Amino acid sequence: MAKPLAATRHFRIMRTLRQELRLKEPGAFVPTVNELKLRFNASQATIAQALIRLQEEGLIRRPDGRNRLVVSDLPPKAAQRIALIRPSWSSPDYDALQRAMVRDCERRGWQLEVDASHSEMHELELNRAVGTSDAGVLMTSMVNIPDNLMNALRKPIRPMVTVMQVPDDPDISGVATDNYAIGRMAIDHLTEYGHGQILTVISEPRAQSIVQRAESARDHLACKYKRLDVDSLVLDCRIRAGEDSIAMTYESFCEFLIKPDRPRFTAIFCVAWTGALAVMKALKDVGDWSVPEDVSLVTYAGESLLIPYLNPPLSAIETDVNVYASNVMDLVEGQLDAPESPAKKIAIPCHLVSRDSVIQLKDSRQTEGI
Repeated sequence: MAKPLAATRHFRIMRTLRQELRLKEPGAFVPTVNELKLRFNASQATIAQALIRLQEEGLIRRPDGRNRLVVSDLPPKAAQRIALIRPSWSSPDYDALQRAMVRDCERRGWQLEVDASHSEMHELELNRAVGTSDAGVLMTSMVNIPDNLMNALRKPIRPMVTVMQVPDDPDISGVATDNYAIGRMAIDHLTEYGHGQILTVISEPRAQSIVQRAESARDHLACKYKRLDVDSLVLDCRIRAGEDSIAMTYESFCEFLIKPDRPRFTAIFCVAWTGALAVMKALKDVGDWSVPEDVSLVTYAGESLLIPYLNPPLSAIETDVNVYASNVMDLVEGQLDAPESPAKKIAIPCHLVSRDSVIQLKDSRQTEGI
C-alpha cells in the first residue's frame, strides 16, 4: 500500500530543510545536492523532490545565471503550512474557531491557508483543496459526509483532522465537543432549579452531534423522572440541510405551541443557540411568554461569542475556542511527526455559564408549565 505523503523520505527531508532555511539570511546558499545526499543518506531523486517543493513554496530560488540555490529575498517564514477547508457560507461558530486557529498557528510559527470554495460537502474535492499544504483541517457541516469524501478521509494523502461534525469512524482523526455530556449538563442545570417538564428542541439538521445532544438530554431526563413521557418532550423541527434554521425553527415552534394536545413544559433545552433565538420569538409572538419569567431556557452556545449580548443573556453550555484550536493543531502536529500512527479523536470539554435565562421553578409565573 502506498505511504501517506507525510511518511515519504522527500517530505520529511523537506520539512527539516524548511525549518533550517527559513531562519537563514536572504541570499544564503542552500547546501548542494551532494552534501544533502550524504547528510540524509538519500538518493539524488529524493533530494531533488524536496528541493523542488521548497522552490515551489518560494523559500528558495535559483538566481539567473547561477548554479547554486539560495534563500529567497522574501522567503515565507512559516514552519508548516496548514490548509483550513471550510464551507463558503458564513457561520458565527466556524468564524470563531477559524480566528482561534489563526492565532494558534501564529503562535507556532505556522501559516493557515483558508479554502472556502465549496458550499455543500458533495462539492468538495479534498486533495485539490489541500493543494501543496503540509496538512489539512476540514470543517464539516451539518450534513452527512458523502461516501467519496469519507473514503478520502480514511486514507488521506496528507495528514487530515476533522472538526465540528466528526464522523464516528475509527480511521478518521478529529476534534469535537463531548455532545453526550452537553445534553446531560443542560438537564442537570435545569433540574437543579426545580424544572422537570423540560422540552428539548432540535433546531438543526439531524447531524451526529445534534442527535447525540438531544438523545442524551432525553435519556438523562428519563433517568431522573421515570414516570415522565420524555419522548413527547422532544420537538424535532425537521430542518433540512441548507435551510434557514432560525426561520424554519420559528415556524415549526409556533405550530407546536398552538397544538391543543401538546405537552406542557416549564423549561427548554435548545441543542443549538440559533434555535434559541427562534424559540424566544415564537414564545413571545404566540403566547406573550417571556424567558425566564414564564419559561427557563438553556442552550448550547458552541464557539459563538454572541450569547452574553442577547436579551436576556442566555445560560449556555460553551466551548473555549482557544482550547479547541490548540487541540486541533496538536493533533495535526502529531500526525506530521508520526504520519503512519493510528487515527485519533479528541473530545473537548464544555462548561456551563449561568446567566439570566433560568430561574427557580417556584419563582416562575407558570409553575405548572405553559
